[in-house]
Amino acid sequence: MPSLGDAIYCRPFVKAFATTVETRWPDLYPDVGHATGADIRPRYDTKDLALLNIPRVVGRFFPPLENLRPDLPVFSAPKGRYAVIRPPTLRAKFWAPARNPRADYVRRAAAMLRDMGFATVGVTKIDVDEWFDGDPPRVDEPRWQGMPVPHLMGLLSGAALIVAGPGYTVPAAIAYDVPHVVIYGGAAKWNTLDKLTDPSMGRVRLATVEPDRFCRACRTVRHACDKTITQFEDKFADAVDRALSM
Repeated sequence: MPSLGDAIYCRPFVKAFATTVETRWPDLYPDVGHATGADIRPRYDTKDLALLNIPRVVGRFFPPLENLRPDLPVFSAPKGRYAVIRPPTLRAKFWAPARNPRADYVRRAAAMLRDMGFATVGVTKIDVDEWFDGDPPRVDEPRWQGMPVPHLMGLLSGAALIVAGPGYTVPAAIAYDVPHVVIYGGAAKWNTLDKLTDPSMGRVRLATVEPDRFCRACRTVRHACDKTITQFEDKFADAVDRALSM
């Protein structure tokens, strides 16, 4: 799978059916490296997502499986009470500006978390193919040059809270049972929680902050969606409370 998030969604199937999967993220599969089944190359697009969510779409490439909750290997996690923040970025190989939340809201969220007593850790990988979409948030520990997948997953697993737009942090948070606040931008057609999750996953500790005029029917990741969120601070504080209480 080309996507880190998709590789996480695939794990329960690969484990259940002893198959192999084409992936750029072999560190996510240390416990299934001996698999001997058929080589599966899951690929999907918006046509597949029209009637199904991502876990079910991925599942179409495998035999039926009732429990679609992702799990992840146990990696070493840092100590302390910290929040992981993933700022919006733009990628040359997947140009999706409409999906990103406004950078200003992520900066304000980071400042609020520090006021709430969280240490803040910023994660993403900035290089020639990926750059910030707007100014990054001020965090206690910026990790803007990326990190090995085991370190990243360990960091997410030990977090008291994750804050990001829709992406790989959502299935990772579910796998590690970590509260997550999703700050939305636009392009909602394929990125709302009903597309990112499945009822069979059980407890999902996800809360959202959505734009006033959330572009729910938006089918393109390049649309000029209205991402305005009035009274953002109040809505974000409420979302944090809801995520932590789940």
